[in-house]
Amino acid sequence: AGELLDHPIGDRAEGPFVFLFVGRLVESKGVLELLAAFSELRAADVDAELHFIGSGPLEATVRDAARSGATEGRIRVRGGLPHAEALEAIAKTGALVLPSHGEGSPLVVAEALALGTPVIGTRVGAMPELLGAEGLLSEPGDVSGLARNMSLLAADAGLGARLAAEGRQRAAATLSWAAVTRATLEFYGTVV
Repeated sequence: AGELLDHPIGDRAEGPFVFLFVGRLVESKGVLELLAAFSELRAADVDAELHFIGSGPLEATVRDAARSGATEGRIRVRGGLPHAEALEAIAKTGALVLPSHGEGSPLVVAEALALGTPVIGTRVGAMPELLGAEGLLSEPGDVSGLARNMSLLAADAGLGARLAAEGRQRAAATLSWAAVTRATLEFYGTVV
């Protein structure tokens, strides 16, 4: 993720706020909760879209949601993309959303932070540490909390800019080759 720190921060598109999910379309990644939260946003007339990059058993469910109710025409399923194309999409989106029920240290979150993209996540694994004290986090399965965080970010460009800058600084401090080398040397210093 260190080379991503050199990538210029993407120009966010004008128009609806775009939330992006990147990952396997399975229940454990919080896909169903994300669809429910997005439905709440659209019911509240939040001008937003939800894009999915990935595939999996819930792909048909996501495609059905894209064709029904308040979310009709506001959900886009892009399928699996080459890594470079997924990174470009992350760089240009309003926010990455990863409402997982369980994670270790998700690479996609580190990549988004390095690219200067705000992240909305859940309090699992390393996400609280990756997103910091001011990160937009909810409990796994908390649809209302997820919808609230999405709504906050869509309504406040200043919040998004602040989270993007803080995330990029955190990524630079922990993901650059210099930081990794320093941590590795410190570790070897403790075992030698």
